[in-house]
Parts: sequence; structure tokens; C-alpha cells
Amino acid sequence: MASSARKSANNSALTGWREMMRQSIIRSGALIGAIALALFAVFYALSVLSYSPADAAFNSAADGVRHNWMGTAGAYMGDSALFLFGLPAILFLPLMLIMAQRLWKDVPQPRWRRQWLLCLAGMLLLGFGMAYWQSGSDIGLPGGWGGAPALLFERMASAGVGMVEGGWAALLRWFLIIGSLLGGIALVIRSLEMERPLLRIPAMPLPNIPASKKKQAVSNPDGESESQPVKAAPRKIVEREERRAPEISERKLAPKKPIFNRGTAGRFFWQLCPAIG
Repeated sequence: MASSARKSANNSALTGWREMMRQSIIRSGALIGAIALALFAVFYALSVLSYSPADAAFNSAADGVRHNWMGTAGAYMGDSALFLFGLPAILFLPLMLIMAQRLWKDVPQPRWRRQWLLCLAGMLLLGFGMAYWQSGSDIGLPGGWGGAPALLFERMASAGVGMVEGGWAALLRWFLIIGSLLGGIALVIRSLEMERPLLRIPAMPLPNIPASKKKQAVSNPDGESESQPVKAAPRKIVEREERRAPEISERKLAPKKPIFNRGTAGRFFWQLCPAIG
């Protein structure tokens, strides 16, 4: 009996130790992933912002990298991002930073794939709207204003709108531009899932100011002061106690004894007669 109890206690302790080690490894992996994602977000942002067509990359035949702050890797990273997504490529940065912050704070993110897909769809819509709006202009980027996919969609939209005659063509064109821009912004914002907590702001207690029963002076625009009574605090409600109804009963009195009876009355008059005679 004692040996079996010891074995069960040792097994439970070993199971608890293994669970603790597993949770600590998962938490350590989340912290490492948060740091790595935040560093990659900074690297990605600097690579895109410091892009230059004079640096050697996939879409340029320059000799060496002189302008990109992240070196050769940054030049290729910025060239690829701008070729695929154009100017909206920078919108990956807030999503990566928010996800890194939530990993660090141990906030559950069960729909992270959906977030990336929404952000990607929003960037493509924004790229299409910008490319269709600035159709024919050159910005000096490998994919134009909205990237290579946006250029393809822009040519298809231009061909479709060109089939419409009259003033409806211009109206349809602006409808596509405004709709794609607004829809892209909405999708990018939705991908961030801002309803989840980002920062924890502690609640500050408000001071309790007691109400005064005196009148306070209120100044009018004309300079005169009027006194207005301050509402008093509501009275405390007193609960009514139930009282028992009084019981009325008849009093039981002892019967009165007669003062004179036959014996005493005769004796009294007998004594009184000689005195009279």
C-alpha cells in the first residue's frame, strides 16, 4: 500500500514537472518569436524606405549597393516588395509590429492566417486603385504605383471601361478608383483586429466630491450672480417593521365581599339599642 502511494505521488510530480517544462518552452519560443518578428519588421521597413533603383537587385542592373541602409539583403528585399505591391508594401509593417507585441504580451492570436490574408487583399486593392488613378505616370518603382498585379488589373479595368460609351465611362472609372481605395483601407485596418487589447491602461479612481446643501452662486453673462440650490442627497429608505396586533382580553376581577351580613348586622343593632335607651 505504501509503495503504491509513493509511486503514484512520484508519477504525479513527474507529470507536473513535464507540464511546467513544456509551458516554459512554449513561452520562451513565443518571446523569441516576438523579438525576431519585431527585428524583421524594422529590417523590412528600412529596406523599403531606403530603396533606390541605382542599387543592384532583381529589377536593376546596377553595380553594387550604395544607397540601401540594409545593404545587399535590404536592396533585394525592398526591390521584391515594391515590385509585388508598390507603395502599399509598407502596410505590412504595422501588422508585423502588432503581432510581435501580442506575442510578447501572450495575447492569443488564433486567426493570424486570416489577418495576413486580409492585409494582402487590402494592399492589392489599394495598389489597383493607385495604379488606375495614376495610369500612365512613372514613379520610378519596379512595379509602378501598386505593383505588378495592380498593373495587370489596371489594364483589364481600362479595357472594360473603354467599352462603355458616353459619360458613364468616367463615372465608372472614378467609382472603381474610390471603391478600391476605401475597400483596401478598410481591409488593412480590419486585419489588425484592433478590438484586441494593445496597451493596458490602468484605471484611475475619480475623487469623491461630497454634495453640499448650501446654495452655490452662478454667474450670468450680464455679471449678476444668482443662487441656485444644490440638490440634496436622497434620503435613506427605512424598511417598515411588522408589528403584532394588540390582543384585547377581559379583566378577571375577584368578587367583592359584602360589608354587612346577617350576623354582623344584628350584632351591630343590638349594641346600638342600649346606648339609645
